[in-house]
Amino acid sequence: MWTWLPKAFDYLVRPANLVAVALASGAVVLLPRSWIAAIHLENLHTEWGWVVGLVFLLSTVFALVNVGRWGGARWQERRAEAEQLAGLMRVLGSLDPSEKAVLREFFIQSRNTIRAPIDDPIVAGLSSKQIIRQVGGLGEPLGCGMVFPVALTDFAKPMVSPELVGLPNALTDVTEEQMHTLEAARPHFVQKISNHERRQREDRW
Repeated sequence: MWTWLPKAFDYLVRPANLVAVALASGAVVLLPRSWIAAIHLENLHTEWGWVVGLVFLLSTVFALVNVGRWGGARWQERRAEAEQLAGLMRVLGSLDPSEKAVLREFFIQSRNTIRAPIDDPIVAGLSSKQIIRQVGGLGEPLGCGMVFPVALTDFAKPMVSPELVGLPNALTDVTEEQMHTLEAARPHFVQKISNHERRQREDRW
């Protein structure tokens, strides 16, 4: 007979419904009697006033508890994001030349994703530091390892700049001598992947 009660309770304790119930019951309890009479609810106020008052009290308490829980969860989420961001900034500030060389490829190739062997120690290290991430589930075995498309993570992307990885803001500002130095410092797998892609294009033709 009373099986509907749990369902009704679950429905009423939803945040939006709690606010609606609190406002409606609060209006009956707090508004002047003349206003209540004007909408023909004076009997509700006189005969069921204690029930309405109890509903108002409970719904207000539940609503405040929900707001507090939501606010606490949001604060924890923001705190975790801030800690992650601070940790990533420290990591980016201590990158070694090999790690910077891999990240430079995003600017040299002018791509949001580059192909890299995910089992390469440097690439794997950048992935574990949450600077890059694998995109796509299909890899390709090459002489340098299992190659996957990788991209900068959403957290790292705004902070990885040309200056951070030892490049000027525009590659057109690089001198010929600097270009030779950068070319010599490119990751070992870049040439192997480039040669493989060139052979694939030649085979298509």
